[in-house]
Amino acid sequence: MKVLIVLNFATDKPWGQLSVESFTDNIRSHAPDAEISVCRLASGEDLTNSSQYDLIVLSGGTFNLISDVPLPWVEQALALIRRTAKDSNGTKLLGFCWGHQAIQFALGGKLDVLNKSNIGVETITLNAEGQNFFDGRSSLKMHKYHKRVVSEAALGFKLLGSNNEILLSESGNIMTFQGHPELTSEISRNLLDSDDGSYVDNSTISSITTPHDGLYIWGRLMKFVISP
Repeated sequence: MKVLIVLNFATDKPWGQLSVESFTDNIRSHAPDAEISVCRLASGEDLTNSSQYDLIVLSGGTFNLISDVPLPWVEQALALIRRTAKDSNGTKLLGFCWGHQAIQFALGGKLDVLNKSNIGVETITLNAEGQNFFDGRSSLKMHKYHKRVVSEAALGFKLLGSNNEILLSESGNIMTFQGHPELTSEISRNLLDSDDGSYVDNSTISSITTPHDGLYIWGRLMKFVISP
């Protein structure tokens, strides 16, 4: 399995490298032989030929897709999304937080801003479709760290979790999550400690030490990636 992790943030803070390690560790815990490449897109690295990968993962980030003029790297991310949706050649695409929002935005969905940032572990209620996908579970516990959300999903996506939290394309090759299955309490604490006031001020913070379902979610996603 060839995997490309696209980083939509640029930072020299510890949480950046911890996030990369979490992505790679979670993937390799379920796919030990995975060949993993990292593209630091927001830091100026160019995307390589996306069609060569079995899986592309779009990370979180802070760029405001609602009101800011897209930077060149953002345009690259949106083009990648549209290209993969149009002609995936077997490539699966996963988006988390900003990646979730970017995928929906690129394909015609709508975004909105929360009154308060949402940080910490929360329970996501699954509908019938979600329960079927996630082995009969009625809910998932996931880390959150965001202040923008998907208010209307793009056409061609079905809802698996409440409030557009988890979306799966009808084509079966794109899945997006508002939450962060890669986050841990350590990464969340580092994010909080390095925040410049953009997220922590006027935020709603749930416990970041609450047990969560990240490892299970990654296991289910690896099955999703290798399924026809």
